Amino acid sequence: MFRMQSLDSSYVYIIDNHSACGNVRYDQRSVLTKVTNGSFQVVKTGGSFPYFYRGQSWNVRIEVKGNNIKIYRDGSLDIEWTDTDPNYYYQGTYGFYVWDQPSEYYKDIQITTESIKTLNIQKQKAAT
Repeated sequence: MFRMQSLDSSYVYIIDNHSACGNVRYDQRSVLTKVTNGSFQVVKTGGSFPYFYRGQSWNVRIEVKGNNIKIYRDGSLDIEWTDTDPNYYYQGTYGFYVWDQPSEYYKDIQITTESIKTLNIQKQKAAT
């Protein structure tokens, strides 16, 4: 979930091995949904998604600039979509959600924005 306005309004990238998740049917493909007031709308379907197995991992990168969303899985573009709604979600929080995947875990999470710069801290010698 990203650019969350509330628990009921956000964009959601769904990757799951079920044929339905949150009442969204997508036949074992990744999907991008826009949730508005609790109502899911599949806005773009991505590539096929294999069944999960213990120890499996994917690298996922979500890149959002303005109203354009690009989602990469293992370095390949999986979904690209532009929200043409003039009231698109231009900012918000993010989160992770797991349903019925007891061995699910996340690591190396990085969030970057254009408005936040990394501090360049240099070690200075003490005056003698």
